[in-house]
Amino acid sequence: HVDVIGPFVVEPTVVRVAPGRMVRFSARGALGTVRWEILMGPTGADGRLDAMGVFSTGTVPGVYRIRASDPGSGNEVQITVTVASGVTFSPSAAVVLVPQGRRVRLDWRGGSGFVDATISAGAVGGRITTNGDEVTFDATGARPGAVTVTGTDRYTNERTNLRVVIGEELGPPPI
Repeated sequence: HVDVIGPFVVEPTVVRVAPGRMVRFSARGALGTVRWEILMGPTGADGRLDAMGVFSTGTVPGVYRIRASDPGSGNEVQITVTVASGVTFSPSAAVVLVPQGRRVRLDWRGGSGFVDATISAGAVGGRITTNGDEVTFDATGARPGAVTVTGTDRYTNERTNLRVVIGEELGPPPI
């Protein structure tokens, strides 16, 4: 009997958040209990990291370097958390236009870069697909109109909305 263990993977490895936020890191593929530690932080840093990989940013802005290590394999992953005033988890564009039958990638700023999205309002159709850190709105079969998409950061649990407007696909102009 042989057990195949995948690589030691930690998510996210880069995060941008405001002071007073929490980030819940995830590790998989470890051969032992993951050790979490803050390697460095800004002067006067008051961020805290618990044994389960939950980081509370505290109130002092700056860059934190965190290490997740697997004593069983000797593998480690370095994480960068930037804590800055004014950082918000928000859509890259408040309104996204997509023609019927087409797809468009939805992007967010701030947070971990890993977003779970759902259609939270609107009855014109469309669907959300997620592949790793990429979120796509698919307007195949949708009617013209608008929907609200709610994005939730997978590791900071911050939420935000964006509006997706589905338009009729225009053909070539008559000659």
